[in-house]
Amino acid sequence: MPTLWESLAALALTLIALFFLNDWIGRHIQGVGLLLTGHSEGSMVLTWLLLLPGVALHEASHWIAARVLGLRPSRLRIWPERRGKMMRMGFVDFRAGGALRDMLAGFPIRDLDFRVEGNALKVAKLLAQSKAAEIVATDATRKSVDLRFGTGVTAEISMARQERFARPGGKPQVAAASIHEDLRGRDFTINSMAYDLAKGRLLDPHQGREDLRRGIIRAIGSPLERFRVVRAADICVLPLTPTSIGSRYTSPLKLFEYMAMGKPIVASDVPALREVLDNGGQALLVPPGDIDGLAQAIGRLLSDASLAQELGRAARVAAERYSWRARAQRILEYATSRKDAEIGQAHRP
Repeated sequence: MPTLWESLAALALTLIALFFLNDWIGRHIQGVGLLLTGHSEGSMVLTWLLLLPGVALHEASHWIAARVLGLRPSRLRIWPERRGKMMRMGFVDFRAGGALRDMLAGFPIRDLDFRVEGNALKVAKLLAQSKAAEIVATDATRKSVDLRFGTGVTAEISMARQERFARPGGKPQVAAASIHEDLRGRDFTINSMAYDLAKGRLLDPHQGREDLRRGIIRAIGSPLERFRVVRAADICVLPLTPTSIGSRYTSPLKLFEYMAMGKPIVASDVPALREVLDNGGQALLVPPGDIDGLAQAIGRLLSDASLAQELGRAARVAAERYSWRARAQRILEYATSRKDAEIGQAHRP
């Protein structure tokens, strides 16, 4: 009886043989078609007719799998088409990234995002050379390319990547990665889903689809990753109620994170925050519990970019007074002054 390793070796040899056999059969079928018809298009159609049952079954299985997963394939095609030296017998179109999330949630599709395990720029150039799309913009840091297709549809093709940060809130250091590593580096679970076009399966390592169904936003990874979210925000909001402990006795740590990152802030006008922020100086303060006032302040900053930038810069400067080093220095100065006062009293006659 063969051992496990012998069985695995036999399986590997069989798969290799099938791969070369498939390639050999494909080339010879197309060769015979070329001899019979005299041109490449006729050869392609003849090859397609011979393989039609398998092509139809293969693409139908992708379509059914997508519907079972709750995806909405845009179209199924079994008519052949030539792509350079390659011939595609059939396909099912899917959208990924934000489009995948929006489809699952039932929202209109707002963007198309494709990840490539490899050179995304090379893929984009091939599309541009085929006249299927034009390159609109390139991001060398994140290895991504924005494309515009002839129908007016825009899409982003980018390299599957890992992003590391030398310091919280700093610029990312980008390296090539697998799609699974890429999804692990996303901000929220609902954004960490992808559809594998080659294998016809949904990739959802962080249960983003379930979070989407429940209507919750859940972050991924290290607590330090929250700085990525803060950095991407246009405005940071800190609403406190008059009865909360934070309104009277404490200053929330997130406030100083917002300030250190130079973000325009809208916050509740409570004693604890007034010790740190001046209304119109480093933030816009609104009465606690005033929902309309909070909305108006947010709208004001969204419509006045110069005011938002001014408040952000002032908050960044003010944050220096509340760093751990500055606080430790103040505590040390206070302790030293108390000790000097006690020593002075002790030496009085």
